[in-house]
Amino acid sequence: MKIAILDDNRAYAEVLKEILIFKDNSVKVFGNGRDLLNDRYLMQYDIIIIDLTLPDQYGLSVIREIKEMNVKGTIIVASIDFSVMVSKRLYDMGIRHLLKKPFVFDDLNKILVSIKKVEWMIEDFIGNKKEGKKMLLLTDGSNYKILHNLRRTNAEELKTRTDEFDAEETCILEGLTFSMLMEFMAEMNKRDVWNRMPRLIVPLEEDLSEISTVLKKRNEGGEDILKRAFVIDLKFAMS
Repeated sequence: MKIAILDDNRAYAEVLKEILIFKDNSVKVFGNGRDLLNDRYLMQYDIIIIDLTLPDQYGLSVIREIKEMNVKGTIIVASIDFSVMVSKRLYDMGIRHLLKKPFVFDDLNKILVSIKKVEWMIEDFIGNKKEGKKMLLLTDGSNYKILHNLRRTNAEELKTRTDEFDAEETCILEGLTFSMLMEFMAEMNKRDVWNRMPRLIVPLEEDLSEISTVLKKRNEGGEDILKRAFVIDLKFAMS
């Protein structure tokens, strides 16, 4: 993988770089946020590891600019500590991969492996047309490079403009909580339009526990999810 490291501790970053290179990755180190944001290869990185404490600006502002530039690489945030406020802001920005410093390489490697695993499962969902499943539920946000080239839509657009979508394409369905998703699925069932709808990847904020509760009840909503959707959970991917 192509990896960028943004960390003002040069010695620390260089050691991490050497380990990652030994693991067959291509790595570039940046000492401040502006150099990373101005790097001509920024769009090509698969992984961007960002320290929150930087000499020129706070790491959250760098992440915000990366998001605004629609950079495709998956972001991993490394920090000495994550306050409740900072953790919430990262969560709201779709960042789920956090590393508390100091960490051992195995901690980082577990995240890297999980990213590969999830991206492979997403790719398999996009390419496998024979399973009959129309939805993939992501309970760990949408912080994956493979998702950036997909069309983004919302429930209202799908309801009112169903016929404008290609049933063979894959779209990201944004802005839904799990309860809103259940209501959306019920409405689509009543209208009987699943065969005309695109395949949908749905990033959810709730973790797998809430979904599991619904599935265990085996009611109409749970049966519908089992029928129409795959579920990917970060805890499973990192196991």
